[in-house]
Amino acid sequence: MSIWKGLFGKRKQGDLTPPPANSPTSSATKDRVIRVFISSTFRDMVEDRNELMSHVWPALRKICRERGVEFVEVDLRWGVTEEEAEQGKVLEIILDEVERSRPFFIGILGERYGWVPDSMPEELLKAQPWLNQHLQQSVNELEILHGVFNEKEMHKHAYFYFRDPKYLELVPDGKRQDFITESAQAAEKLVKLKQNIRSARDENICELRESYANPEQLGKWILEDFTTLIDRLYPNDQIPDPVEQESMRHEAYAQSRRLAFVGRIDLLKEMDKHVGAKPLVLTGDSGCGKSAILAEWVASYRKDHPDDLIIQHYIGSTPDSADWQGLVRRILAELKCAFTIRDDIPVQPEFLCGALDGWTLKAAGSRRVVLVFDALDQLTDDGAAFQLDWLPVIFPPNFRVLVSTLAGASLDVLRKRGWQELDVPLFAQEDIVPAARAYLAIFSKKVSNELLAKIEKTPAACNALYLRAVLDELRQFSKYEEIEAKAADYLSSRDPNELYERILTRWEYDFGAAIVRQSLCLIWAARGGLSESELLDLLGRDNEPLPRVVWTPFYRAAAGELAFACYGLAFAHSYLSSAVERKYLCSPQDRSSPHKNLAWFYVSLGLPTLEGNLKALKYLPFHACEANEDSIWINAMTDFGFLHEVVERVDVTTGTDDNGNRIQWHGGYLIVLDEIQRWLGRKPTLREATDLIEPLNTVWEGHPDFVRSANYVMPTLYHELKALEKTPPKEVLDRIKRRIVLQHGPLWSWCERERQKYEPPNRPWASMTKPGSANHCLAFISYRREGGSETARVISQELRKRGIRTFLDVDDLSSGHFAERLLHEIETIPNFIVILTPGCLVRCNIESDWLRREIEHAIKTARNIIPILKDGFNFPVASELPPTMAELDKNNWIHYDHVLLASTIEKLVTFLKR
Repeated sequence: MSIWKGLFGKRKQGDLTPPPANSPTSSATKDRVIRVFISSTFRDMVEDRNELMSHVWPALRKICRERGVEFVEVDLRWGVTEEEAEQGKVLEIILDEVERSRPFFIGILGERYGWVPDSMPEELLKAQPWLNQHLQQSVNELEILHGVFNEKEMHKHAYFYFRDPKYLELVPDGKRQDFITESAQAAEKLVKLKQNIRSARDENICELRESYANPEQLGKWILEDFTTLIDRLYPNDQIPDPVEQESMRHEAYAQSRRLAFVGRIDLLKEMDKHVGAKPLVLTGDSGCGKSAILAEWVASYRKDHPDDLIIQHYIGSTPDSADWQGLVRRILAELKCAFTIRDDIPVQPEFLCGALDGWTLKAAGSRRVVLVFDALDQLTDDGAAFQLDWLPVIFPPNFRVLVSTLAGASLDVLRKRGWQELDVPLFAQEDIVPAARAYLAIFSKKVSNELLAKIEKTPAACNALYLRAVLDELRQFSKYEEIEAKAADYLSSRDPNELYERILTRWEYDFGAAIVRQSLCLIWAARGGLSESELLDLLGRDNEPLPRVVWTPFYRAAAGELAFACYGLAFAHSYLSSAVERKYLCSPQDRSSPHKNLAWFYVSLGLPTLEGNLKALKYLPFHACEANEDSIWINAMTDFGFLHEVVERVDVTTGTDDNGNRIQWHGGYLIVLDEIQRWLGRKPTLREATDLIEPLNTVWEGHPDFVRSANYVMPTLYHELKALEKTPPKEVLDRIKRRIVLQHGPLWSWCERERQKYEPPNRPWASMTKPGSANHCLAFISYRREGGSETARVISQELRKRGIRTFLDVDDLSSGHFAERLLHEIETIPNFIVILTPGCLVRCNIESDWLRREIEHAIKTARNIIPILKDGFNFPVASELPPTMAELDKNNWIHYDHVLLASTIEKLVTFLKR
């Protein structure tokens, strides 16, 4: 049995859930998560907890988020009544949450000692024998004992705050009873508890501040203390770059998979023997435990070879992990950092495909490199992916390579290359009972020999994942006398797919169908996982998060099936994901709904910055597209501020150039381009699509990474635009040209080269407006001279005062053919302002009328039309206008008020597209 405990690590008595992947182990900083348990009494601390929930926790989350850290507050008393908090298995839940939150703890004490349970469950006393010595202590004192004084790891991470007794003078008489001590005996226990905390403070075990005057001062103190703690644990100049973050995500996933490692010591030894000159591929049926074995082998190998560079990649564990291009970029980035390779990481697939061949040679040398790729068969369906053209045939001598895959195209390729194979078999029948006993022993659990015999006779139990899932359910089943019937129900499942459908049914029965369905659908939709704080916000009502005490019981039950991915909780394997899809996501509407919830949740943070939430910046367009929320997608992707935030802040990698100068590589531009291509795949109109060109070009101007990729991206974008409406290439290029406000840089240059293929020799596009010319305007002003000329001039002057160049024919029309020159200016300037005065449209039934021709050309060339309505003007009925002008009254208009001229102009400025 000691061998099994050695594999999983020794657990404390009564630890009823698997250790979450984000729980600190050897150090507080290991997984960049601060999960803090908040202990306080109930009735007298309502305002204090509300102050923390409203102001302090959001502020700390923002600070942490900027440093790539997740902040999670665990307050089981917020959002529920005292009676609700004292029902059910509350003490078991509390102690479990204290352990999951280690090493961080906040204790808040006033003049009340707190609730003392009348009794404790016999099962809990057996699991936590130390409780037998504290049967008369309050739950608050038990939290402090369990969370701080019984655990050295908590030292220097526990903070206590005592409220000033004078606060009672401010409490109304009708509520004072809720703030004073329960009894003389309770007062005596509280005095002793506070004295113990002071002694612990003197021994540097915890931090203590006394006599806070009100909830606001408490909030200020906690914000100060935890900001200092965050600065100490996660300095602002030590934020991991995207390469390090991705490595941490795969390591976190590997930790979660190690818990699923049951037995197989012989396989680990076989892997040690095989890893050498030739790469090794693990094969075997789905669910046999290949991922767990790879994760366990990596952990064991790392202990014996701490100086080796180990790059492990679990395909399907993070949003981009299943894309072969993302996989290769990640490996190249790791090698670039480890071996100071100066070359730029390729962007184009044709160059990326063979990049590993050259880069592994650059990394050849004395330092050993171990590459571990799990589940090659789950790569995105792509010919290059499954044919493994991106994976070198020959590696340098210092490389060790291990992969796993199911039967299929990838395995066929590896066999042709002569790779070594090691089959991971399903459990033999005689292995099932020893493995089951060993797994249950980790949690101090046992089942009867008769039940073990039934498990042994179940064919599907030879599958390691199936066996672990059944054991996880049985060890959590609270009604021991009914466990045989529950086991029979689970063991009647023919395979893991059927088993997980039964598990979902059990979860719904125990925790409520709504919370199970909503939670799992949101996790299914989220890219990179969801933090608990986000889930509670999404599951809550009336702008209040779901109380944690409601969420925690379900999370404890499901923890073994979840892994900590990029940004929070995600499914640990595809069987649960498939079960969720079959049960809850049958229709397109079902599948788009969680994406819609996530899109609006991120939008609520506020465009363009989304409060600096990197996950929201990265995935808002994705969720909006998947939810068919075109308004959200277009508002974000045509917002220069949003695009600027994505490119400046998301996936920024720091390195050095050939001269040793510090440089940054902005990976956010790839996200922008990927999302544009995803949206174009939904076949918007050509006009909607070309609206993206202007903000894209504007962002492009400031980022060299965009410039370097222009010759790759533009042909792709151009091809997608042509396919939308089977539009002739020349018309597509004309539309792109008209959307480019900053007429220089990569977009202009590419379009200019391409457009010359269709231009007659005597009028090349290159002769049109260039940067720095006098005609580089933002708005064209159209008007009827009778009644509109003075207004047009006033608007032009006011806009120019604000640095906005306008085109006004009497001032700006140079020599040349009048008609051609005027229409050309309309199609090259993005905004078309038309002054509408009483009777100005009467002559528009004449085809040669110039106001009509200007308006028609602005509509035809998809300008941003802004009508300015003067007093007395009313839009005529559609039948009184030419069909070519029918869209005029559909544009947002502005009423011109000369008295309130400043506000009129300011509103106009907000209407302009830049």
